[in-house]
Amino acid sequence: MKQINIWGYLKLDSFGVETPFSKSKTEFINSFRENNIPIDIPTEMQIVVRSKLLSLDVDFFISFQFSGEKLIAITMSPNAVLEGKALDCRYNKIQKALENELGHPHNRLRSIMNLLDSDNRLSYWQRDGIKIEHYLLNRFGMEEIINIKL
Repeated sequence: MKQINIWGYLKLDSFGVETPFSKSKTEFINSFRENNIPIDIPTEMQIVVRSKLLSLDVDFFISFQFSGEKLIAITMSPNAVLEGKALDCRYNKIQKALENELGHPHNRLRSIMNLLDSDNRLSYWQRDGIKIEHYLLNRFGMEEIINIKL
C-alpha cells in the first residue's frame, strides 16, 4: 500500500496503521497499544517503534519526538547497518520512494554536491512549515536518516 500523504501522516507498513502528525503523545501511545505495536519510551519526550515504511522492504527505527504533548519531529533510520555498494543501493531505493511521494528535491545545488561527496548526501523538501530531509552522513560510520521536522 502506498503512503499517499507524507505531509500529514506516516504509514507504518508493518502494521497497516496511519499515524497522523496532529495526534498528541497520549493519543500516539494509546493508538500504538490498541494496534499491538511494540513501543519503547526511552525518554519522556520520545517514543520509538520499528516498522517498514514507504512500501519498502526495509525495517526502520522510528523515533517520534515531542515537546509536551505536541509532536515536533520524526526521525527514521534503517535498522540494518550497511556499507559500500549495499548502502548506496539502499539509499537510492529510499530516495526514489521519497521522490515518488514528494517529487524531486528543491535543492539543485545540493544534488551536484551529493555527486561530489557521496559520503555526505542530503536531499530535502519543504512545505507548509514542514521540512523532510533524507541524508547520508559519515560521523562514526555511515548513517542514513530521514527526518521530518514539524
